[in-house]
Amino acid sequence: MILCVNMLVKIGCPDDEVLFRAAIESLLPAVDQIVLLDTSSDSGAVSRCLGGLDLQGKVDGRGYDPGIIEREGFAAARNLMLQNSPQDCYVFWPDSDEVWFTQDLLDLRPILESGVYDDIATRFLHFCLGANAVEKTESRINIFRRTPETHWVDRVHERIMHHGTCADAIGNPQSVVAQPRRLFVSPITYHHYGYVRPQEFIYGRWAQYKELDGTKAASLAAEFPNEQVLEHRRGVLMPYFGEYPTALPREWVEQHTIQL
Repeated sequence: MILCVNMLVKIGCPDDEVLFRAAIESLLPAVDQIVLLDTSSDSGAVSRCLGGLDLQGKVDGRGYDPGIIEREGFAAARNLMLQNSPQDCYVFWPDSDEVWFTQDLLDLRPILESGVYDDIATRFLHFCLGANAVEKTESRINIFRRTPETHWVDRVHERIMHHGTCADAIGNPQSVVAQPRRLFVSPITYHHYGYVRPQEFIYGRWAQYKELDGTKAASLAAEFPNEQVLEHRRGVLMPYFGEYPTALPREWVEQHTIQL
């Protein structure tokens, strides 16, 4: 079955460019299709970042809407990418600041091709302030089998739903009862570097969340100066001594190493 990436992209600083390119490079050998929705203010940002990569005809970068999240929220943006994805596929929704170990994804393909499971959970390391500093690790379902009723909900911290209301054979609305979904919990671990960017960009993201739905986490944007919005987390950071994905430039890691 097709493994189709749905990825929101917003290029706001040089770190975004490096991480987005590394994310795509880490995914390319292991996926069948990549559907992008670019929300950057610069319409040429995605093409510039991917210059020189062999995209193997897998990348659909036609989606460009710099205002969709502000107007309609994250779920609407992800639903737009779903519309441009195959009906019968596994949808994989990594962020553009997440970098993967390519071989781990290749090893996961037989599980997907067996068709036994509906959802795949993996674990991520959340780096914060530095590329050698881990704040936490969590599990997340980031690959799911699409159904006719699959859709995203919520403007911020969006959730995926596989039931709801659809039309019957003659067009009348009918309720769809959620069926139990089969979950595979994978040992795969990937790296999230979104909080290694300059802190003023994190401040901007939290301020955006607050505008969209007034989340509690976003309220921190009002408590700290924009260049120090993550400093309260420094005390819980753990040093990272493990391997890094090969797609991530070593010089970027070295430049973003901090003292712990």
